[in-house]
Amino acid sequence: MFIRGLSTHSVPRSAGFTLLEILLVVLIIGILASAGANLLASQSIERQIMGQAQTFEAELKYLCERAVLENQAFGVEWQAEGYQLLRHQHPEWIPVTAEPPAWPTGVTAEILTAGRVQALAPDFEDLPHIVCQTDGSFNAFELRLAANPDQHYAIRSQSPWELAGGWHQP
Repeated sequence: MFIRGLSTHSVPRSAGFTLLEILLVVLIIGILASAGANLLASQSIERQIMGQAQTFEAELKYLCERAVLENQAFGVEWQAEGYQLLRHQHPEWIPVTAEPPAWPTGVTAEILTAGRVQALAPDFEDLPHIVCQTDGSFNAFELRLAANPDQHYAIRSQSPWELAGGWHQP
């Protein structure tokens, strides 16, 4: 029987995908996988700065809590390449850790105490810029971390016991 020129006894088309369709899907999956791997492997410099700033903020809070518990002053000294944690043992300041943390490559640091920019020495001098007193308070400061002159991440003391941080543009 014929309907409009077609036979009702047509041969069924075989089910499945063509080789071209399979290759196209594999290519798309490969492109997406490589893009996802690149996103996971590389972090932006802004993310590195924010992570470093959060690490420092946590370390400073820990030092101030430790100052209260041990009834001993602790401090942080800045250098162009990183910072060092110090403990006061009369009459001098002694490093707490053997290996000071370093800034990510391309990041510059600037520390302000009492509203004035402090010169950062090329080497550690074992004199703190920030001091955690035995009551848990710290001196007024502002730390600026930047990778470019357009913006910086700043951590500043809001009060002797409170820190605040965020991105700023000059």
